[in-house]
Amino acid sequence: MVGLSTLMWLCYSYSAKAYLSATAWPACICLSAVSRIIYATYRSHPSRKKESPMPQKFANIPSETFQSLLSHPNTILLDVRTSNEYSTAHLKDAINIDIKSPHFIEEIEELDPKATYLVYCRIGVRSANACHYMALIGFPKLYNLEGGIVDWVEKGFPIADA
Repeated sequence: MVGLSTLMWLCYSYSAKAYLSATAWPACICLSAVSRIIYATYRSHPSRKKESPMPQKFANIPSETFQSLLSHPNTILLDVRTSNEYSTAHLKDAINIDIKSPHFIEEIEELDPKATYLVYCRIGVRSANACHYMALIGFPKLYNLEGGIVDWVEKGFPIADA
């Protein structure tokens, strides 16, 4: 008799069909479905904490708040999109450091960690990643533009002439 753990291993193995007889294969499919249901129940159970593996040490802010922070002293506007995206449209006085560049880390480490950074990209994902990295290396004042430059433009805020 095949044990349950062996049967489940065979269900997930690459060549399970070759090892299982025609009568055991339906049981394997059933066990596979049951294991998926158990896992989905486990993941969605309210007792599980839904914490991010890395605590967020920056603020995601809307365009209105982002614009109000632009006038604060010792604030640096950082665009982490590619140079092609930057040349198409960017915010006035923004510094472009491409997060996809192999030199991104070195360029970020040259910045003043005491300054306040307003970081943006196209829709807010790359800038959030940049903020995560910057927070890890000791930048305490980081703000990510929610929705990125797309949201900024949709709300009618100005961009620099290309």
